Amino acid sequence: MKKSIIRFLSLNIIFVLCMILYNYVHINMIEYDIKNHYDRIISASNEFYQHYLNTEVENKEPGIYTLSGEKHRDYDLSQGGFIVSEKSDVPNLNKYINLLYKDLTSFIDKDKIKTLSVVTPTASFFLPFYPEYVDLDEKFNLFDVAIEKVKINKKYSTVHNITITHDYIERYSNDHLRSIIMPVYVEKKLQAILMIDLKFGHMENYIKNYNAENLTQYERRNQHNFFTRYITIPYTKNKLSNKVIGLNWSKILSISLSLAFVIELIIHLSVFIKKSLLSLIIKDSMTGCYRRNIFDFYYKNKSNKSLILLDIDHFKRINDQYGHDEGDKVIKYLAKNLNQLNSNSTRVFRWGGEEFLIVLPKLSKKALLNKAESIRTNLDYTLQDGSRVTISLGVTEQKREESIFQAIYRADIALYQSKYQGRNKSMYL
Repeated sequence: MKKSIIRFLSLNIIFVLCMILYNYVHINMIEYDIKNHYDRIISASNEFYQHYLNTEVENKEPGIYTLSGEKHRDYDLSQGGFIVSEKSDVPNLNKYINLLYKDLTSFIDKDKIKTLSVVTPTASFFLPFYPEYVDLDEKFNLFDVAIEKVKINKKYSTVHNITITHDYIERYSNDHLRSIIMPVYVEKKLQAILMIDLKFGHMENYIKNYNAENLTQYERRNQHNFFTRYITIPYTKNKLSNKVIGLNWSKILSISLSLAFVIELIIHLSVFIKKSLLSLIIKDSMTGCYRRNIFDFYYKNKSNKSLILLDIDHFKRINDQYGHDEGDKVIKYLAKNLNQLNSNSTRVFRWGGEEFLIVLPKLSKKALLNKAESIRTNLDYTLQDGSRVTISLGVTEQKREESIFQAIYRADIALYQSKYQGRNKSMYL
């Protein structure tokens, strides 16, 4: 048990260290991927920007429209829509907004995009379209609000004007969002503002997907320590530029414990199967004692051994009078008692039908006879007629430079003498 606990703990330490090393190697990759992720959003936005410069315009009356330009009255705008606040020329953005949305959802989960919107001085486009946008448009000019909120320059500047905001709570929906904002300039004058509102948890979801693909265990953290890494988010400012990515320790420990448990289970199963198969090969199925045919494997060249060869008295009569089932019970009972002697230094062999050989380390004559007598007197099996089953024993020890088979031959003679002198006794030779 102690060995298993030490091995289990050692495996856990090894797995934890390996996972820390593996995640440490991948930290640069996730930083690169996170930056690349935002760059993909910006790249898709830039494509929209180019399309906007070449879009056609159409004069529209104030009202609510589907993205395809049809006047709508019941606000059922599941495929997006736009609001015209005053009669004006409105860009036809249906195709390009849908293209941008399709591009974004190819690498961002759809449920993490709150809204894709484009606001101009007289019109606001939304995909998807939410009813609260109607109230907002009635109360505010969304174009002016966006300019004021993000401090957008109305005139084109060579400095990039793309902004990724900090996390914030949207006042009307109470949604936790982060916005990516890109001003659209035509002839160096601000004509529209593209806004991509991502729901809070978008980054956590991205890290989760990265973990699933790369078998890493990262999570977003609130504090920086030895096992964390600042990730710079592009197009952000000051404190917004750094997000802390760290190891998910609960996940690492969970995986480590699971792996160690599985390996420990496999080891125990392997040992159990090995012992079971080995037992089938080396042990007698009826008695559980070692088979005679594997004796040479253990003792062919051994020396300094003591031997006890024993036999059940009148066993043939037991079989004839009470049946072979009763005879088998007697053998099993005796074997059960003898198998308690099995240890690293002692083995019990089924030597014949009702005959057993016990191989012990070298003992003195007195100790060996005491061991034999203890085996004989502890046998307590009563037959149906009330008579007790007895055994006869022949004991000896291996002499110097004597093969163990010579000693077994002498133990057999001692057993014969025990039988000849009345049975139920131990004889030393």
